[in-house]
Amino acid sequence: MRRTLVVKFEFGAEAFSDFQQATRREWLETNGRGGFASSTLCLANTRRYHGLLIVAEPVSGERRLLLGKLDATVVAGDRPLELSSNGYAGAIHPCGFQTIQRFASDPWPTWRFADQGVLIEQTLFMPHGQDAVIVCLQLLEAPSAVRLEVRPKVTSRGFHHLCLVHQLPEPHIVEGEQSVSVGWGLGLTGVTVSHDGRFVRQPCWYYQLVYDMEWKRGYESREDLFCPGAITWELEPGQTARLIGAPQPFPIEWADRWIESEGKRRKKLTAKLPTRDALYKPLARAADCFVVRSSGDRPAVLAGYHWFAERSRDSFISMPGLLLVTGRFPQARALLVSYGGMVSQGMVPQSLNGPDGRPDYRAIDTTFWFVHALRRYVDYTDDWSAAEELYDALRDIMRFHESGTRFGIRVDEDGLLGGGPDADRLTWMDARVGDWVVTPRTGKPVEVQALWYGALQFMKELAERAGQAERCRHYDDLAARTADSFQRTFWCEETRCCCDAVSPDGRRDAAVRPNQIVVLALQPGLLSESCRRCALEVVQQELLTPVGLRTLSPRDPAYRGHYMGDALTRDGAYHQGTVWTWLLGPFITAFVNLNGRTPQVRRKARRLLDPLLERLTAFGVGQLPEIADGDEPHHPRGCIAQACALAEPLRALAEDILELGPRRNIPGESADLRAGSRQTVGP
Repeated sequence: MRRTLVVKFEFGAEAFSDFQQATRREWLETNGRGGFASSTLCLANTRRYHGLLIVAEPVSGERRLLLGKLDATVVAGDRPLELSSNGYAGAIHPCGFQTIQRFASDPWPTWRFADQGVLIEQTLFMPHGQDAVIVCLQLLEAPSAVRLEVRPKVTSRGFHHLCLVHQLPEPHIVEGEQSVSVGWGLGLTGVTVSHDGRFVRQPCWYYQLVYDMEWKRGYESREDLFCPGAITWELEPGQTARLIGAPQPFPIEWADRWIESEGKRRKKLTAKLPTRDALYKPLARAADCFVVRSSGDRPAVLAGYHWFAERSRDSFISMPGLLLVTGRFPQARALLVSYGGMVSQGMVPQSLNGPDGRPDYRAIDTTFWFVHALRRYVDYTDDWSAAEELYDALRDIMRFHESGTRFGIRVDEDGLLGGGPDADRLTWMDARVGDWVVTPRTGKPVEVQALWYGALQFMKELAERAGQAERCRHYDDLAARTADSFQRTFWCEETRCCCDAVSPDGRRDAAVRPNQIVVLALQPGLLSESCRRCALEVVQQELLTPVGLRTLSPRDPAYRGHYMGDALTRDGAYHQGTVWTWLLGPFITAFVNLNGRTPQVRRKARRLLDPLLERLTAFGVGQLPEIADGDEPHHPRGCIAQACALAEPLRALAEDILELGPRRNIPGESADLRAGSRQTVGP
């Protein structure tokens, strides 16, 4: 089962043959505090989220872009060697992409530029735990000494919103001995660039930079950036220019200290991996980007880069892959305990910052993804004390869902969990366009029943451990009722798979969607074996692609095969055929469970992940994208790095293919369901 192929995230000059090619891929650096730096491989910003220093504000957690670019020029010979590229309306200037000879992302983004006998290397990284970006430019070869000029381009704005010159206060420049600072007043966060060169004051604005990706997405796409002047060096071959961008000045000597410490930290992340599988190392390394300390200094999982913040459902789905497979058990425990303290009316919030600024509890599934994540934590660690610490919250969860809680959510007489008749968008398929709820899934969503049933089994086990025999019988009886009802309620003979949801009035949504794969992965015993095989076959034939599962069968009239255009068009396709990468995880679990965990089956499952190796270099270098077009060739779309998209393939690779997870309670192996009328429905 071992693969020794090494995945190298390196690109030669051919990747920069023209501007369109040079801006096709993006790089990402993160700091473990919610901040990041990101741009295209040629350093031309094409998104409002591109910049060299985006920080999370200490109290609000709002992310602000402070340093847009560091445009560098080497003066040697007959003409300048430009290292930067910028897009303007109808023009690209300068065209530094033409001088890039090589880009590599390990251990951090590194560029080599060459022209006129000059070879210069630029490195960039963010030290973990610091709101800072370090940029070093080393002159490797040159016929003689050269002059290096670096022009910082700065702003101070929320990273969702572009700013023009008239929307910002007058900037003021403060020169230090080895730094230059730009402040704005009005409470806006400023930026300091520390350096070991010489600053020449030349204040000016760069107007109307155009961000092509924003234009394509139907958003405002123009921005103005302020430049306080140029930082210059006279470099001999072998010498290095160093800069630190941060909200406050740092001694420039700290750059060397951070280079050493961060290099050691990153090497340690993958120093003792349990396998040489080609996919395992890059996924394990990329997982580090999503695990952060929030503004309240508690552990958190960012749902994705660039624009997603912390989202509870994504955190719990991602937790096994990001935190448990990678051995981050203390962070996993702290995350669970933190959310356990937020339980209200038996519900875990889906978002900590809803439309009114308070926690938003609008979800029927998030609470039970939380319980599932806790179950998996116990499986990995045997730390029952975490479940015992959360036992009161868990009992509240079960009690409120039995008696009724927000949005009409409660257990029906048949033991199945549903929402009220007016409660839509309660699951991960929550897109809305104006008054149009694209996938309402009102009533009883299919995957929620697997999560609910799993919670009942876990609560039964906790009650047994606590010696609460009556409570144990209660959970056991309710679980039996759920199991007896599931297949009879959800099996659809016409489609030969499970219907997606059952409305409060009993109408069944027979659309072929991937949500049933959660049932097949987590609680396959809710279906007879023949039904399981039929359902998996339908999912494989109609939804499976090389890079994830479609959200709707192409045979459905509502299917949309491309995720492109303005926000309305994209949202209308988001769950109507668009491929989601994270669904590969539960699909592989279901595939292995159904076909037997033999070496041959696991090898077949491993081949399903092979296309992800190419995906790691196609969009966000070293990361997996959120989504892709439903139609071939399945172009990557959405955010360039998503927690679930990375975590679930990593978990499936570790647990189901390489068998590196805990043997105790592997999802799907412990289903011991009572025989009942469900066995009379289906093939």
